[in-house]
Amino acid sequence: MTHLSEKRCRVVDQDEEAMEGDDLTHYMAQLESEWEIIDDNRLSRVFHFAKHSEAVDFVDKISEVAMKEDHYS
Repeated sequence: MTHLSEKRCRVVDQDEEAMEGDDLTHYMAQLESEWEIIDDNRLSRVFHFAKHSEAVDFVDKISEVAMKEDHYS
């Protein structure tokens, strides 16, 4: 099975089934323990930053990844 870091983001159609079972277990094992599954179909994690500028830098980095993954088209 592919490592999570080798996969690409893509928009999932509402008609598609969410990842579950062994696939979900496999990929969750590759994430840091702070991540959790919500409603069996969403990932969630809370991030804390000491300074506002650190939070802004983090969001900028996430935005760069989203743009590279063509997430906004």
